[in-house]
Amino acid sequence: MYSLLFCKHLTHDRVKVFGDLQHAVEKAIQRYMVEQMTEKIAGLQQRATMYRMKYNMEPVVFELGTRFCRLGIL
Repeated sequence: MYSLLFCKHLTHDRVKVFGDLQHAVEKAIQRYMVEQMTEKIAGLQQRATMYRMKYNMEPVVFELGTRFCRLGIL
């Protein structure tokens, strides 16, 4: 378990009253990671929408077009 259990005032019995600390921390980390991924996806979707509006094409098509131009293919 976590270092909190090694504090001299927190014994295993006292912490046990709050439930399984390991499970609670794992769930909290999982929720945090899902929230972070959701925010990242929303930001990327917003960016893709801006590309669509500005260039009237999908971002992937825009990206490939600019790469081909750099290579002198287009």
